[in-house]
Amino acid sequence: MSATRGPILLVEDDPDLRDVFELALRHSGYDVVSAGDGLRAVELAAEHEPVAAVVDLLLPGQSGFRVAHALKERFGDRVRVLAISGHTSAPHRHYAEASG
Repeated sequence: MSATRGPILLVEDDPDLRDVFELALRHSGYDVVSAGDGLRAVELAAEHEPVAAVVDLLLPGQSGFRVAHALKERFGDRVRVLAISGHTSAPHRHYAEASG
């Protein structure tokens, strides 16, 4: 994926982690649009039409599971979603896969 195809949506509620991820993505040449909560993420996705999203699963406002589902519902296969979380239980993994 190149930045010329569209931005990457980064959704992480921890500002320090969000800054690190954003810096790494920008350093790799990607355009990044970032949000700290799920509701803002969905708004930004509608405005910027990302080609990919890095989404924390446990977010304030609207969970990352719901964000992933909303992105897939709106953009289908035009957006790739990478779920991130500090919680690695099997139910979280299965629910993330089911969310898109």
